[in-house]
Amino acid sequence: MRRFQSVCATALALGLLAGTSAAVSAQSAPPSELSTYVTGIRVGSEDVQWADPVIDAAGVTHFQGNRIVQTIEWSDPRLPSTMILDGNTDVYGDVATLTGSAVFTGTILLQDDEGSWTGTQVGYWPPDAMLMTMVTLEGQGAYDGLSAILSQSYADAQAQQDDVPSWKGVIVEGALPPYPDAVPEPVTE
Repeated sequence: MRRFQSVCATALALGLLAGTSAAVSAQSAPPSELSTYVTGIRVGSEDVQWADPVIDAAGVTHFQGNRIVQTIEWSDPRLPSTMILDGNTDVYGDVATLTGSAVFTGTILLQDDEGSWTGTQVGYWPPDAMLMTMVTLEGQGAYDGLSAILSQSYADAQAQQDDVPSWKGVIVEGALPPYPDAVPEPVTE
């Protein structure tokens, strides 16, 4: 039975790929014009406001209502340089020494005179001082009809201070694909 399921899954995947390639070839613009790889370098943090910490009964430190305003130098001029991040952070471990880990969620706004990008972020940093953020954005104004997925990563704390590329991602024409309606069912034997 498992072999049959595997064969069906492979046939379905190949069929989907064939249909996808036919749909892609039917589009009027080549794929390179429909998506653009982008990078960004943080060149300044103008304003960093951390909320007062609240420690719960389990020892988790909550920072609710943080705001960070940064200047990012993007490789693509469609992404405005001013980035406003509003978010919440939970720290699991000692806040002073960053032992343990932290997770954060928030909203992001990139805005200039031409339009804006809005979206959400989710991220973490574990004990090895690696920061990782994933961002999804939707364009408005001059950027209407565009979407972006960006990630930010710092290998160490020193990289956070240097003018090094830490953002990378893609801008695509159109909306991001919708999420599935339901969470997949667990696989059982």
